[in-house]
Amino acid sequence: MFYSASTGTLHVAVTDLIFPVLAIAALLTPATERQSLAVRPLVLFAVVMFTVVAGSALAVSLSDPDFRTGLAVKNAFKLLVVIAYAVVFAVEATQLDRDEMCDLLRTWGWTATIVSLATIATAADIARIVPTDAWGARSFGFFQDPNLYGGYLLISLTTVVAAEVMKNSKWTIVQLLIIMTGIVLTASRGSLVSLIVVLIMAFSFVASWRVRLIIAAAGSAAGALLYAVVSGQFGGSWLAPAIDRLNESGREAGDDPRFQMWTRAISLWNDRPLFGVGIGQFGRFSIDINGYREDDVGQIAHNTFLSFLVETGILGFLLCVAGILFLAFRVYRDQRLQIRLRHAFGLGILAICLQMSTLNLHNVRYVWVLIGLIWGFTVWNSQIGRLAEAPEPSTLTNDIPAEVSTATR
Repeated sequence: MFYSASTGTLHVAVTDLIFPVLAIAALLTPATERQSLAVRPLVLFAVVMFTVVAGSALAVSLSDPDFRTGLAVKNAFKLLVVIAYAVVFAVEATQLDRDEMCDLLRTWGWTATIVSLATIATAADIARIVPTDAWGARSFGFFQDPNLYGGYLLISLTTVVAAEVMKNSKWTIVQLLIIMTGIVLTASRGSLVSLIVVLIMAFSFVASWRVRLIIAAAGSAAGALLYAVVSGQFGGSWLAPAIDRLNESGREAGDDPRFQMWTRAISLWNDRPLFGVGIGQFGRFSIDINGYREDDVGQIAHNTFLSFLVETGILGFLLCVAGILFLAFRVYRDQRLQIRLRHAFGLGILAICLQMSTLNLHNVRYVWVLIGLIWGFTVWNSQIGRLAEAPEPSTLTNDIPAEVSTATR
């Protein structure tokens, strides 16, 4: 969703109607070899996923008289839409060479940087651009949810690192600092912990001393800034509310309703381990937690993996985990891709997994956009490496040599 004070909430439901059409058009249009290589596994994954989801929902509906078909249909459609996002962007990524992919990632990174600057300007009372909570402690960005905004910024930070690996930029450290400040201003504990893990992994495994120095400098500057704020020496008027909220929520972590929802999810799954309670149905069983109630249902599980486990059973959970593992395997399997670039894409996958452990991200579009881009780009670049080493290039189709020579130039 998109939100601003002047427009209110603008859900992406309108554009969501476009992406399935684009995905279907992509499947019906005669595909090039590179597009087919990217689309086939995604389509197969979608078919298997929807078979599991539909089978689970059907089995539960036959035994549960309170099963809400409307919730199941709505959540199944959301899943269809986000997979369509992955298909469309995977098809697009197959047509990008290294420079074009770098430009796209830079566009993503700079967009997040500009939004983070707007967040900082709002927190510092320079201009009220993005919404915050009633106390000004948490920035919502344009997502109307600080946790989703924090996840967006975290994943965007990995795109900045990937773009830096592909092509050096003197602005990278500036972008990292601005985006990290934006993450702090969301006052999201999950995003902050994930940020620390991503920075440590980037520092350890992105095998470029220049990038390591950038990450170390950015991390040190961010740590010094946080210390200055906490000690009251700097930034008290705009960073302090977010820091105070993080401190307070950290002390009250044991009372977080997430733990109650996770416990409830595991308990429900134990009762129905094979099929779960049905897609979209968990909210029916969490109305009593945290006093939250909307559309006559409670909160979601706030954990993507547990959501699949409790709502689609063990098969849906295993399919969710297998999909992520296969994406990581796809990134790392072929030695022809530069190792630093593989590590950078791996950071994006890691960021997604970390955020999925505290949020329901499987219906969030930016996750599937990044998955589609990584999948499409790595599948084709792996293939052109094999084509370039083929002993008899004359046996290839007429358009392959030109693509190989362009992509390997």
